[in-house]
Amino acid sequence: MSAPRQSDNLDLMQCAGLGIQLAITISLCTYLGYLADQWLDTLPIALLVGAFFGLGAGMWSAVRAIDRVTGRAGKEGESDGES
Repeated sequence: MSAPRQSDNLDLMQCAGLGIQLAITISLCTYLGYLADQWLDTLPIALLVGAFFGLGAGMWSAVRAIDRVTGRAGKEGESDGES
């Protein structure tokens, strides 16, 4: 059997923490929304806004990290001009 390539191991290590990063982002934004609700006395509103903001920010960060690892960052417009 051949040894795994060095770059494959590096890609795996860079992507390994994306799930944890997503969970922490959602949890932190939801908690901040909860604290804002306690301060403003509007219980479900800021909590939900924080949760959805955390989900969006976490997914955006994960997509950017995956694009960076796969080398697709900045290549969206290259194939549009070619026919």
